[in-house]
Amino acid sequence: MKAIGANYVRNTMSDRHDKGFELYPFKRLDNGKYDLGKWDEEYWQRFDHFLKETAKRSIIVQIEIWDRFDYSRDNWLPHPYNPKNNVNYSSKDSGLALEYPKHPYMDLQPFFHTIEGMPNYSSASKLLKKYQKKFVDKLLSYSLKYGNVINSANRFF
Repeated sequence: MKAIGANYVRNTMSDRHDKGFELYPFKRLDNGKYDLGKWDEEYWQRFDHFLKETAKRSIIVQIEIWDRFDYSRDNWLPHPYNPKNNVNYSSKDSGLALEYPKHPYMDLQPFFHTIEGMPNYSSASKLLKKYQKKFVDKLLSYSLKYGNVINSANRFF
């Protein structure tokens, strides 16, 4: 990339398991569920390696934190934020359904409405936001070490 003069990548922190090598950021427990309060160390090592290698090459990295396509249809079913896949909350507690079969453009996923004042904000949004903030804090703990990263997450939390 650098050899041909490119110096910018947009990195979406996507959670889709399309190829078999992808990881979720959260620790998977022996019972198959995730603990949203604990991390998968290999996931974060891969992220740090990516940032280190792009910095070495003076490649600018723009980080997109969540992709709405990861939170609906088939991608939502195995996702750690799905209440059936974690030990941290239920569907009732979080306001999250176990399925979102419609296209993401319909904006039915409460995961993206955890900022007070948003149209679909609810009391359950506070619980979700706690875990979102923990993820963003972890992401920033890595990315802020590098001068080649564009971070815009702070404005939401």
